[in-house]
Amino acid sequence: MTNENMKDKQDDLNSENNESVNGRVQDKLLADEVQNLPPSDEKPVSKNSIQDDSANEWENIVDNSSDAWKILRYSALFPVLLVLTGVLGFYFYVQTINLIETILSMPWFLQIPLLGILILLVGAVFYGLHDFWRTYRKLNVNLQVVWSELNEVRFHKGKAAKYLKNYLDNYPIQSRKDQSEFFSQGDIDRLVNIRYRLIDKNCPDTIEGWKNRFRDEFQNHLDSASQRRIETIARITGVKTAISPYPLFDMLIVLFWSFTMIRNLCSIYNLRTGNIGTMYILCCVFTNTFIAGKLDEFESEIGKKAVEMVGKNTSVFEFIPNAMKDSAKSFAGAFVGKAATGLANYIMMKRLGYRAMRMLKPLR
Repeated sequence: MTNENMKDKQDDLNSENNESVNGRVQDKLLADEVQNLPPSDEKPVSKNSIQDDSANEWENIVDNSSDAWKILRYSALFPVLLVLTGVLGFYFYVQTINLIETILSMPWFLQIPLLGILILLVGAVFYGLHDFWRTYRKLNVNLQVVWSELNEVRFHKGKAAKYLKNYLDNYPIQSRKDQSEFFSQGDIDRLVNIRYRLIDKNCPDTIEGWKNRFRDEFQNHLDSASQRRIETIARITGVKTAISPYPLFDMLIVLFWSFTMIRNLCSIYNLRTGNIGTMYILCCVFTNTFIAGKLDEFESEIGKKAVEMVGKNTSVFEFIPNAMKDSAKSFAGAFVGKAATGLANYIMMKRLGYRAMRMLKPLR
């Protein structure tokens, strides 16, 4: 090998080493920039405290990268939401008139408790909607960081990490009473310690390492709390709609617990969705509510099919006297139909919760 070839090879190796060193230096500079943000106790906590310079920088990046897509989604969702609101409002009106006529045709000792339950459910829905809006308007919009879409742009990753660091600074782990509803004291202590480590200025992590720690050590606790809340509310909704005697009651139950669940998830993540995300969630809530009312029409058919299937394949009804066999089949059919309704509402509520949870995560 000639001296010139050896010199060229050495120059190539030096160039590669310099690029690698430069990349590591840039990562370290960005990591230092993230960690050198002022701690949370050096700035006042307010409604818009997360919207500081670094958050605004990340907001500009998000807005500039998806303006056309946002306009397209807004144009598609807004008319859909209007149509769903009109259809659901008209269906509520029809079901209310039918239920009131049914109740008034009953003896007086049944009218009073049923009308009382109806008034209680309507009041609960309005209270749930008010509570939802009161919590929702106080929270900041989630400028979700989708890390896989940042590719290798170190500038964008640095701004995204600074936004997440600001989110940590302003997360109310101990300052809000409702957090004890979702986290045990042990969970709260762990979140406090994890946050302290993540905002530590002497943290040696690179941008990628810090992001992974944020997701695995902090956000996973929020995800677990959200999953527990979704499961609890889905079960409550399924049981209550299964024992509810009228479709209007089913609709009011689903509507109340939908708004309650979304409010709880927003409180857990301390974020809310933007205009487009809110319209999408409302479309899902109104669709589930409408389906909950329509399921009543299929209960008897589902019950009959289930009883016929059981009667053909088993001898469960052979031990019942003939005089009581028809009544037993009717009762079994009604039970299966209501159970199917409860199961369907349980599944729909879980789907709604996981969709909202996916939209509320700060990092995805």
